Amino acid sequence: MKISEDQKRENRKKIIRSAVDAITEKGMKGATMRMIARKAGVADATIYNYFPTKEAIVYAYYEAQLDASVERLRSIADFNEFSLQEQLQAFFETQFELFLADREFVDVSFRAITFSLTHDYQYLKPIRKRFFRIISDLFEAAIEVGEIPDLVFLELTYHFLWDYYVGLIFYW
Repeated sequence: MKISEDQKRENRKKIIRSAVDAITEKGMKGATMRMIARKAGVADATIYNYFPTKEAIVYAYYEAQLDASVERLRSIADFNEFSLQEQLQAFFETQFELFLADREFVDVSFRAITFSLTHDYQYLKPIRKRFFRIISDLFEAAIEVGEIPDLVFLELTYHFLWDYYVGLIFYW
């Protein structure tokens, strides 16, 4: 039976939410794909149509949080009138507001994925790329309106902010 794209999106969200709950409850090692599938109400084998591993689900959570953060920032009526500093602060604050409800999960999962980055870089790469796109959009807009000069080492600034972001999450 073929399911709709809406149902696929809904299943994906349920799987991510179930993983958050299972990993919070059992830890990264204790939570299993079977447990997550059952909590999500999908068949044990079906979960693999969405995610190949539990780590992929964890990374999908962080990717979804970046998307949710961007949506929240877009809903701020005068966000484009904020200074670059205010925009960056709003971005980071929004991320942590979104993480707050899942603080235990963020602690457990982020520590686990931090120590397995070389193994799971394929999952981290799209998140990092999305983060860089968000930050570069903010900087490019600030340069365009003359708030800051065009910086020679702009790419390094993005990398610095990525490291700052990872450090904030890790020590939060």
